[in-house]
Amino acid sequence: MLRALRWFDLASWPVADQAFNLNLRRSAYACAGDADGMKRFVHLERKRPTLALQLARAEADHNRAQMIEVAERMLRAENQAADQLVALVTMSRIDLARSIDWYTSTDAARARRAGGSFVQLTMLAAAGRVDAADRLAVTLGAGALDRATISAIAQLGAGSPTAVAFAPLDALEAPGAAVRQRLERQAISHQPLDPEREAVVDRMAAGLATHAVVVARDTGLWRPLLTWALAGLIVAGYVRQLAAGTFTIERFYDLGAFVTGPGWVENWRALTAPYMHADFAHLTLNLVSLMAIGRLAEARLTRAQFALTWFAASSGSFVLLGLLEHDESITVGASGGVLGLLGAGIAIIATQRRAANSEALDR
Repeated sequence: MLRALRWFDLASWPVADQAFNLNLRRSAYACAGDADGMKRFVHLERKRPTLALQLARAEADHNRAQMIEVAERMLRAENQAADQLVALVTMSRIDLARSIDWYTSTDAARARRAGGSFVQLTMLAAAGRVDAADRLAVTLGAGALDRATISAIAQLGAGSPTAVAFAPLDALEAPGAAVRQRLERQAISHQPLDPEREAVVDRMAAGLATHAVVVARDTGLWRPLLTWALAGLIVAGYVRQLAAGTFTIERFYDLGAFVTGPGWVENWRALTAPYMHADFAHLTLNLVSLMAIGRLAEARLTRAQFALTWFAASSGSFVLLGLLEHDESITVGASGGVLGLLGAGIAIIATQRRAANSEALDR
């Protein structure tokens, strides 16, 4: 990692003074557990007047008061989301109450969006929420060493004995030993919170179940299984039509197409008609739409909500057509279900957009 970092420094020398580059270098040394490298880094960069370097020097000197002072200055820095995230990580480890107060303030809106699930993971681990932090780490696709590190931080935050907290790291031998030494130097411990701040962490942990799919989608680990299953049913229905022979009105009727007109009574056809199509072009249009729209909706709905939305929209649209259409006709297709998913997806996105644009969390 450090060798790659040196090449990065060489390639990015025109922006070497930028906070992002400095934070990247500082984080790489910390993650590698290279205390000597961190000291050399601090010494070489001692003349740079950046808050990130001041924070690094305070951490290297184990100066808690200085760390809090610099971190608070970084949190107050406007339009510096990268610095704010670094400061939040540090502050959560040494003063969780202050970090929660800042996290729920209007000033943190931009950093919350920039940090995303990583910010939640940091807060949950510092608050000692072992199960919630472990679940989020798995959802984010963290490796074995990262998961063991997060688990150790959360165990220490919960007040567990060091033997219990460091057991996953000890099992990883040399890499785990380096991380353990780093965590021991940081002296992470349980930080009690008042009921109001505990409630903030509770809501954060409870929200994981709702947002887990979105988090996994953003990290590339999620797959739209229900959308694929529906596409398979639609294709199977079309293959069944091909096996039955010619595409005539009589054949459509025999296979379960929906029929409107005076006195229609065969409501069961609303369950079979969505999986039939008039021709290959009709099938292709609905399949392409389903794969695009279904993925969008499935990523933002629970499985039960997605299935209910599809059923209500696909079959319900035929029932509504039967109630409104007085002339005799025969109809098939999954268009109603696809449009229903589109409506649900747009509604969810609009709701999330309003929440994202909110200046502060609902405390």
